[in-house]
Amino acid sequence: MRLLFLLFCFSLTLQAQNDSLQKLIKQTNIKDTTYVNRLLLLSQTYNNTHIDSQVKVLQKAKKITKRKNFLQLEAKTNVELARAYRKQGIYDSAIANALNAKRIYDRLKLKPNQLLANCVLTTLYRDQKYYDKALELNKINLSLVKNDALSPSLGRYYFDLGTTYRALDSLKLAEFNYIKSLEIAKETGFKPGENFMKLSLGQLYKVMDKYDKAEAYLKEVLPVYTQQNNKANVALINYDLGTIASLRANHQASIPYYEKALKIYTELGRLQFIKDINQKLFIAYNIIQDVAKAKAANQQFIVYKDSIESQKRDALIAEMKTKFETDQIAAENKLNKKRAELAEAEGQRNLIFLIASIILILLLVAVFLFYSAKQKEAKKAALIKQELKASQQQLALEKQYRDSELKALKAQMNPHFIFNVLNSIQEFIVLNKKDLASEYLATFAELIRSYLFFSNRGSLTLEEEVDTLEKYLELEQLRFSQNFKYQILTDSIIDLDSIEIPTMIIQPYVENAIKHGLFHKKGDCNLNINFSLETQSVLKCIITDNGIGRAKAKVLNKKKSKLNQSFASQATASRLDLLNQKSFEKIGVKITDLIENNEPKGTKVSLTIPIKN
Repeated sequence: MRLLFLLFCFSLTLQAQNDSLQKLIKQTNIKDTTYVNRLLLLSQTYNNTHIDSQVKVLQKAKKITKRKNFLQLEAKTNVELARAYRKQGIYDSAIANALNAKRIYDRLKLKPNQLLANCVLTTLYRDQKYYDKALELNKINLSLVKNDALSPSLGRYYFDLGTTYRALDSLKLAEFNYIKSLEIAKETGFKPGENFMKLSLGQLYKVMDKYDKAEAYLKEVLPVYTQQNNKANVALINYDLGTIASLRANHQASIPYYEKALKIYTELGRLQFIKDINQKLFIAYNIIQDVAKAKAANQQFIVYKDSIESQKRDALIAEMKTKFETDQIAAENKLNKKRAELAEAEGQRNLIFLIASIILILLLVAVFLFYSAKQKEAKKAALIKQELKASQQQLALEKQYRDSELKALKAQMNPHFIFNVLNSIQEFIVLNKKDLASEYLATFAELIRSYLFFSNRGSLTLEEEVDTLEKYLELEQLRFSQNFKYQILTDSIIDLDSIEIPTMIIQPYVENAIKHGLFHKKGDCNLNINFSLETQSVLKCIITDNGIGRAKAKVLNKKKSKLNQSFASQATASRLDLLNQKSFEKIGVKITDLIENNEPKGTKVSLTIPIKN
């Protein structure tokens, strides 16, 4: 009763505001920005049952803003029209207005308004299942705020991106962005956002069949929303907890959750949820053999199912009736317009006969001029086409040259490594270490098979790269005996099988770390390789050794002949240059000397590699 009373009071307030604004608008003759702002305020006084009136007011405001060139107000009006048309289900008009608002805000470079227009357009695209377009706008919004100070609004854009990925069934990417949004809410102390993201993650994990995580998040926020008296969310959480219990085949435990959700949805009048929950209760009671309650739930399910279908039929009939009346009025208007046109044509017929000869002469002249212009355009187009063909041929030649040079470099890198390994095998044989030589040779053969397999591929998965590095490091560990230890770590969030990187990118740097950093070191030699996601599209690889450092290695290399100097560094640098020429996103390399108490403690190599999904 209290809620109904509050709604009644709010309705009276809106009606009073509506009457006041209509009176002010009628008294105003000057169509200025104040007038348009009053129209926008008037449109807000119409609730969801008067969307047609709201659209008419907004269309009037739009005409004035276009005629008077009030750009910001025109864009604002377009945003409100997009939202109103969405409520009506007229998505073509909604998208057209949202796009117009976006064009204006992009031209004016008003970032907050750009973000708003993009959000509205993203929602419309998701509704219409244009997920690729929605995803593009999500990424644009994140690029607009990437340099902004940390704020709750930043978390909202990660949530929007995650929601689009969820619609695309890219659940791991959805999880990544939801977690990012949750972290931002926590860091900024935005508790409503934190609670909302926990609820969203709970629902996502339910879909991902991660029931423990889903249940933990849902139970954590349930007391919060209960205390806030947020009935819709309390009902939704109970509904989800009941579903999780059912999916775990714990039907006895699902019943209390379903009953709590049913009670709230009955208060809120949410017929679809009431129907669905009664159906689930019918199943649960049957399984636990409570026949009476199962029968009662089934009867309720049938009642609400019939009620919903009846509402749909009534809505369809009303829609068809409205369409028929609209079409009938449109047909009458069209007929009256046709009659008026015929009457006007009859009065002008004689005049047309008099000027027909003049029009014919002008038409012939226009045809001649048009034909001459077309001839010139055709010659110009042919010339441009020839130039374009020549440019394409030149680009193709350049691409073939770069590809051939890249293959040549890769062919040089593999023999260089093979030469180093064969030297090690030879050393074991000379020293009469037959067992080690045999083990080394077997591992080496397995590694060579991997290299031969990847030799004609431009890329390989991260799982294949890690496996190849493991084989290579096993060989080096045999050569070092017990002094050499290595570790390869990957973040748990990384899907090794779905990430692709260029071949032979990481191994040369690992080889340099061993050959120049660890080989000359006395005592324990440690090498760590860590893989992590710097962004959603960039893989970060950090190679750390506790070797002698680049300065000492350089001194030792000077004592060697040029033939013994490392070829891998030069070849890798050249190969990176070629790869970066061919790719829009560049591979980054940063080498850092590790110093402690003015003494070298090793080297750290950081690689940033664009991911090929």
